[in-house]
This record gives sequence, structure tokens and C-alpha cells, in this order.
Amino acid sequence: MEKSKIASRFYLDKEKDIVVNLIEEKEDELTYILETPNHNTGNLITNLARICGLKTIKNEKDICQLLTDKGYKECFCEIDGEHMKVVVKLKDATSKDANKIIKLIHNKYNGYIIEVKFVED
Repeated sequence: MEKSKIASRFYLDKEKDIVVNLIEEKEDELTYILETPNHNTGNLITNLARICGLKTIKNEKDICQLLTDKGYKECFCEIDGEHMKVVVKLKDATSKDANKIIKLIHNKYNGYIIEVKFVED
């Protein structure tokens, strides 16, 4: 499989609130990713997706920001389809900590199968 690359980037509005990235997956295939870098809630994209009947997904940066906002200092997240792997730096972590993180993510972004791993350093 070829590595995808951004073929083009443009904006849907004057204020540059909605960014459209065209991704070249293959020589004859383009996909798109919508972003709202100036809006933390993503309501613009959520509303647009609802109107169009499309599903929205979050990116890794959104998940790590959610965890940072809840007091987890360092984390890494990888999303692959419906699977999400989260690595959090937390000393003496327990299964209760993992369940807390899973619940936190599910409350905000439901629909993922979440795997949580802890590292101490």
C-alpha cells in the first residue's frame, strides 16, 4: 500500500474555520479530511456531518487533549478504524485507572474499541 499524502488543502469559508484536506491514497483515488482548527468543540464538522448523514471520528490529538485536561500528563493515542490504543504515563496504575480512562473516552467519543496501556517512565 502506498503512503498517502495531502494533495491539496482549501477552506470552505472566509474565516478559514473549516479546512478540507484532499488526500491522495492511490494514483486515481482521493479522500478528504475536514478539520476545524479554530474550534475546540468541532461543532461545525459535527453539524455538517449530521446534515450529510456522515459519521465523524476524532483524531489522536483530540483524545490526548481530553486526557490532559483530566490530569494525565503524558499520553499517546493511535486510532485505526474502530480500534483505539492509548498509552498513558502513570506510575502504579491499576485496572481501575484503565477503566476510568476507557469510560472517559467512551463518554465523549463512543464507538471505539479501546486498549489502554500504562508506562511508568
